[in-house]
Amino acid sequence: MRRTLYIVPLVFLFMVPWPLPAQVVVNEVHPTPAAGEPEWVELENRGLTSQRLTGWWLCDARSCIQLPAVVMPAKGLIVVSRDTAALREQRFIPRGVLVLECAVPSLNNTTDGVLLRRPDSTLVDSSVYRVVVKGRSLERTGSGWTTTVARDSATCGRLNSTVVLDRDLRIVGITPYGSPPSLAITFINAGRTSFPSFRAACDIGKGPRRTMEMPGLAPGEETVWRLQVEGQPNDTVDVLVWHHVADERSENDTAATTIVVPPLPGNVAVMEILTDPPAGRHDYIELWNRSGTMISLAGWMLVDQQVNGESDTVVLPAVDVPDGARAVLTADVALRARIPDSAVAVPIPSGFNLDADGDSLWLLNASGFVVDACVVDVQWHATALPATKGVSFERWSYDAPGQLATSWASSSDPYGGTPGAANAIGLRARSDGSSLEAHPPAFSSKRSSGTFPCRIAYTQPYAYALMDMRVTTMEGLPVRTLVNAVVGGRQGAVFWDGTDANGMSVHPGPYLVVFTALDTASTNSTHSHAVVTVGE
Repeated sequence: MRRTLYIVPLVFLFMVPWPLPAQVVVNEVHPTPAAGEPEWVELENRGLTSQRLTGWWLCDARSCIQLPAVVMPAKGLIVVSRDTAALREQRFIPRGVLVLECAVPSLNNTTDGVLLRRPDSTLVDSSVYRVVVKGRSLERTGSGWTTTVARDSATCGRLNSTVVLDRDLRIVGITPYGSPPSLAITFINAGRTSFPSFRAACDIGKGPRRTMEMPGLAPGEETVWRLQVEGQPNDTVDVLVWHHVADERSENDTAATTIVVPPLPGNVAVMEILTDPPAGRHDYIELWNRSGTMISLAGWMLVDQQVNGESDTVVLPAVDVPDGARAVLTADVALRARIPDSAVAVPIPSGFNLDADGDSLWLLNASGFVVDACVVDVQWHATALPATKGVSFERWSYDAPGQLATSWASSSDPYGGTPGAANAIGLRARSDGSSLEAHPPAFSSKRSSGTFPCRIAYTQPYAYALMDMRVTTMEGLPVRTLVNAVVGGRQGAVFWDGTDANGMSVHPGPYLVVFTALDTASTNSTHSHAVVTVGE
């Protein structure tokens, strides 16, 4: 009986839930905050008892600071920053969270260690972080550190965004894509339990509210709502998205962004690309604005997609391009000084270099919408050209698909390109209705060549005209008469085989074709010209 009296109290003692000791850890760090926000460190007491931090040390890999004397409550958070007033201006910190002002170790913006020590230097907690996305804090997880997914870039004094809850339907983001411009809104079930179908809503600018019944999601599943953007080019539009679901983390139930409406497809197009400039010169890219309004290039991006999968991006400066004008993007100061007055020069860094063998270019507006996408390849150059260095690729038309070989041709301009001016390979129509077009603009004088001969098509405004077509050197010396005092109609074509008046093949290089039409019913006349290049 007496033994039983001793055994019962012992069993009872093991059944009592004794409070767990304090367990203080570094829970979140922000080494790369936005301008105006100081660096900060968040500590968490994961135990069930309070902890006095008198004389404790907070360290990085190079230095230590001593924390002020404070009592940290059980399950409580403390935020440490050198400027608590500035931090509160930038962050909402819930009531009840202690905020300590003291020197903070200079956290490295790439990789660093964060250590917590007792007054006698006994190590309490130690972790190493690596910054992946600048401007977003790093949160402690069970296996290390991860970038926060919080909408406002951090969870200062709040539950970490990466903690898995039972019910958490998260709006991941709003992504611009496609043509015509659209938004992809991604929802993910980040919780442990499934969600039935739910309703989402979106406001885009002052347009009507849009709603959508979204499908149910199992844990870890995601779905995308795609919406087309409407508005005038350059309009700045606010976007707000939310869902109608009651869950345990309300801060990610909404998402907001501001977008700049891009021009419609083809309204701002890449019309010319020089990838292999002469020695001592730079590449250039020519844009043509035909959107009907002034376009600001502020924040636009030019992305060079390289063969190895890497990309080089340059952000364009705040340069306005009037409707109907062309813009020449280049680091070549001499070239920028020579473009026509009707065009706009846009300086870009000299480090942005295109691949001489060809390139893949993406033109994005300030919000990331694709304005134009182009591909050029050195093998697309005219085979008749004796050399392609310094010769640009010109696009036949603004609405020709920029990623197809048939949309591009070697420039037939005697200087190798027409930066800031109408392309040499296109149909050059005068205001009086006359035009002259050579196809191909560069050809071979050999009959066995696939580019033999050259077809020169003309258009003139008169019902009947006395026509004359001659080939000269670029200096104006006569080479060959193709048409001499022949009466013809409004349009037609003549072939040139690359020979002179004596039937001998001309030397490789550019030649000028001059066309004159004299109206037989009046004294009116019209003139037009085109440049063709003869290869071997």
